[in-house]
Amino acid sequence: MTSTSVRLEKLSQQEFDTYYLVALERLANEMARARDLSAEEALKLAQQSFDSLLPRGRVGTTDQYLFKILAGDTRVGILHFGIKRDRVKPFAFVWDIEIHSTCRGKGYGELSMLALESKVKELGLSSIGLNVFGHNATAIRLYKKLGYRISSMAMVKDVYSP
Repeated sequence: MTSTSVRLEKLSQQEFDTYYLVALERLANEMARARDLSAEEALKLAQQSFDSLLPRGRVGTTDQYLFKILAGDTRVGILHFGIKRDRVKPFAFVWDIEIHSTCRGKGYGELSMLALESKVKELGLSSIGLNVFGHNATAIRLYKKLGYRISSMAMVKDVYSP
């Protein structure tokens, strides 16, 4: 592990605007791969997802938290989570966590998730939820290591290949 700690610092609107373009494309690519969608369909769904969480792309939207992840003065990634209120007890939900490719494999993902736990406790929430694409074995291993459990699962089986 390269660093023993990371800190989460709020994104400015300008930083979000830059992040949005990259995150939108990344989400669309992941959705296309996981759901066997065309690039156009996946991009439309990704845009709808962002628009539902951050209307008009504004930082400071109620219940949405966008952070850059810093190790010292080095920006190593980004974290976006929100508060979901569709259950008896509200909970944090991770919408996106991305460690920059040059910083991966150095423990920043784990440190970032632990920093998230501290933020969630500060907000008075008792749990964190997230979705992970089934093809993302690295993330699945990390979440299991940190004590996350499967609460629901979507499955698919290909039965014919023309």
